[in-house]
Amino acid sequence: MSLRVREYWLIDPQRRRAEFYRLGKEGWYQIVPVDEEGVYRSEVVSGFWVKLTWFWDEPLPRVLDVLRELGVV
Repeated sequence: MSLRVREYWLIDPQRRRAEFYRLGKEGWYQIVPVDEEGVYRSEVVSGFWVKLTWFWDEPLPRVLDVLRELGVV
């Protein structure tokens, strides 16, 4: 039995680059693009999504504002 992580992210703040990978049915990781609005939606954590701008905005968004947008608070 092989235990593999189903999804992983590579975030490079210096280059302002983010890559998202998902484990495919054939056992290989495939890059998953963000949508037209710059949002990545996780298939592993149901309902979770992230805007790429949250990583690069200056100043960074306030945590409470992000949580509100996510619908957590």
